[in-house]
Amino acid sequence: MNGNEIIIGLVKNGEFYQLSPKAALGEVVRLTQISRQESRPPDAGLVDLSEFEGVVIAVQGILDSGWLYEANVVEKGGIILTALAQEVFGD
Repeated sequence: MNGNEIIIGLVKNGEFYQLSPKAALGEVVRLTQISRQESRPPDAGLVDLSEFEGVVIAVQGILDSGWLYEANVVEKGGIILTALAQEVFGD
């Protein structure tokens, strides 16, 4: 997976836990606004997920080595979707 893609996940304790695609279920993906070609480290553009704590979100970007580059939150799940994800995938 190295193209521009959409990943769905749950933000818990400030980290993004991947729910879909299923192949990497439960893996932590770090989100950065930096491009892969930039000379800065990805941590320099780390996306602050605090406003999405406990919520399911969909993010778009380029996945590479546990980082989602050029990350952009494209959708925020509501109460029902978030509660369902937490029930299915546990705490």
